Amino acid sequence: MDAASILLLFWHGLGDVIMATPAFREFVKQHPKCRLGIAVKKLVIESGILARCPYFDSIHEISSAWENKNYRHGIKKCIGQGINIQKNHGYERLIVLKQRPAWRYGIHKIYRTANELGVKPFTNTQTEVYISDQEWYEAECWLKEHGYQENGYIFLHRKTGFPLKDMPVRVAQNVIDQLMPLPVIEVNETYSTKNRPINFSFALMEKARYIVVVDSVFMHAADALGKDITMAYFAIRPGIVDEVRPLNVKCRCVESYTCSYRFLQRIYWLCQKYIYLKVFDAR
Repeated sequence: MDAASILLLFWHGLGDVIMATPAFREFVKQHPKCRLGIAVKKLVIESGILARCPYFDSIHEISSAWENKNYRHGIKKCIGQGINIQKNHGYERLIVLKQRPAWRYGIHKIYRTANELGVKPFTNTQTEVYISDQEWYEAECWLKEHGYQENGYIFLHRKTGFPLKDMPVRVAQNVIDQLMPLPVIEVNETYSTKNRPINFSFALMEKARYIVVVDSVFMHAADALGKDITMAYFAIRPGIVDEVRPLNVKCRCVESYTCSYRFLQRIYWLCQKYIYLKVFDAR
């Protein structure tokens, strides 16, 4: 790969961005003279999760592949936008990351991204987040203002915005009841994430004694921060744990799938398989 400038097209979510950082890091090490840009959806840019990432010279905005509830058309739109960005900004090459779904890989997403970037050898799976001194300071001030002690509370993230992934209240309470009695800071319940960079929440989580989260960006941020996870809850589909679980910290993974839910998820992933075949294999 000898292109002088490369654009990565990455339409996935915040957790996927964190899981991709080891591959980004190794790619830059192997191609130190390459001008590297990345195209991500608006949510990723607004979150600030890549604001201090040292691996990209430019960050570009694309649509969400899910914004029109038609993933097939969404992917095509993202690819079209990526091609336009490539032309307008003079990138020699466009790399579309994660063109194939998990059922074709059977490996962790960290390794999947490295494979798609052609990073070899690949041995360091340590993920990264980039929290500024100001964000650390703001988190410390918030804790002090609200009477929380460092290492003296439970950090809870239960709701993802995608109901099928959410942790039921009873599950969260059962876990909390087994821990040392401490106050709980719950994302978007104890405090609001509105108008705050996501790194503020990461800083709060880093200072917690216990971390109880769903399969989400917070699980991956804890891994990046070197914080053991008391419990991570998985409900999206069977097999997801092996594809996204933290690789660098201790984590108790709890899976919960109902029969009806498993049936719905099979239908969902069959549809995804069909979509990928239509979009990528029939070209």
